[in-house]
Amino acid sequence: MKQVISIAPDGSMHALKQCNALDLRAFGRADIRRATLIEWDADLQAWFIRWCDPRLGEGVWKHEDGRVITFQEYEEAVAHEVATIQTMQRAGKLAALGAILHCVQAEA
Repeated sequence: MKQVISIAPDGSMHALKQCNALDLRAFGRADIRRATLIEWDADLQAWFIRWCDPRLGEGVWKHEDGRVITFQEYEEAVAHEVATIQTMQRAGKLAALGAILHCVQAEA
C-alpha cells in the first residue's frame, strides 16, 4: 500500500502512520493520534471499525442501509481503514483537523 502525504499551506504534513512508511519525525515534531479502532465482535464473529474522533465520522462504520461493515480477516479491515482514510485525505477532508488522528503531523 502506498503512503499518501499531504502538505498543508502552513507547511504541516499529514500521513497515516503505517509500517514501512516514511517517518515524518525526520521533518519536525510529530503529533500522532488514533483515528480508528479495529475491534472484534463476538456476536458477529467478525472485525469492525470504529471512528475515535467525531470530526472524522460517527461511531461504527456502516453500510448505507445501516448494517455494520464487517471483515472476516483483520488484515481486510486494516486495508479498508487505510484506503478510506487516504481517500478522505486526497479529497482534502482531513486538512481542517490540524493533527490527524492515527496519522502523523510534522511541522517544519
